[in-house]
Amino acid sequence: MLTTPSIAAGTPRGITNTLSGYVVETENITPADRSEEVPDQKGAVADEISYDTRTDLRLTVRSATTGTTAPATAGSTSFTYAGSKWKVDSCEEAGSYNGLRRWNINAHKYENFPAQGN
Repeated sequence: MLTTPSIAAGTPRGITNTLSGYVVETENITPADRSEEVPDQKGAVADEISYDTRTDLRLTVRSATTGTTAPATAGSTSFTYAGSKWKVDSCEEAGSYNGLRRWNINAHKYENFPAQGN
């Protein structure tokens, strides 16, 4: 017998982070450990020292209105998303969706860069 799946009340759905003036279609936030290998006297890795975390951000956004400009500029360190500032690696136009422009944004941050300010 076929049944209709149900979603429990209060189950989070969709993307909760927002970007003013844009609709976030996809969001990937990926933290990666930065560490240094510590070899023993024979060159085998005996330990790793974690010293930072690099977090990569990949977004696809579309404009909430027609005529909107790109949401970010490559090289900028003032792009804010999900409560943090990011260094923008690239912002490419990804075509349109029913006349509304779309962009793919790639950015990254570390624990202390870019400076988050107040």
